[in-house]
Amino acid sequence: MRAAGSRIGRLPRETRASVNQWIADAVPAAEIVARLHREGRAEITAVNVENWRQSGYLDFLDQVERLNQIRLRSEASVEMVKAIAERGKVPITEANDILLASLISQALESFDPDMLREAMAESPKRFFNLASAVTAQAAERVRREKLELEFDKFKEASEARRQKLEASLQQASRDGGITAETLAKIQQQLHLL
Repeated sequence: MRAAGSRIGRLPRETRASVNQWIADAVPAAEIVARLHREGRAEITAVNVENWRQSGYLDFLDQVERLNQIRLRSEASVEMVKAIAERGKVPITEANDILLASLISQALESFDPDMLREAMAESPKRFFNLASAVTAQAAERVRREKLELEFDKFKEASEARRQKLEASLQQASRDGGITAETLAKIQQQLHLL
């Protein structure tokens, strides 16, 4: 933040939020100072407010814009996932992968190596938690794809067995080698496949 060390930058978050809102509402600096003085912040001057307006307030606006962009992209991603899932063309797990990819893309758009270094210095565990989550997501996708492939192979093998049994039944029926009772039992077994 450009003005983190300024007097207003050192105020509690709620007070800074009020100052930012007052600036957004075009409240004159003298009125902002008067309001802060009523709250017991006598150290704040009109110069402090004007300095904040040209630095910390601009950071606030940048942050609001970033959050709005993230919110809009997230809403668009969620709507896209819902639309895909409703059409039934993509399983919900794949829709979740799409949403995750969108969120990661958004995070990378505003990637700041300095912020990453600071965040890791503050809490190295966060980085490893994120890395673990991404790795787990990738592993789960591979596991799902493997299961889907195995299921498809099972379905193909079952269908091939069913067709072979039906062909055998038809041949035996033509040859007169299977009784009606045996045929009924075999047909019952076929329905179990």
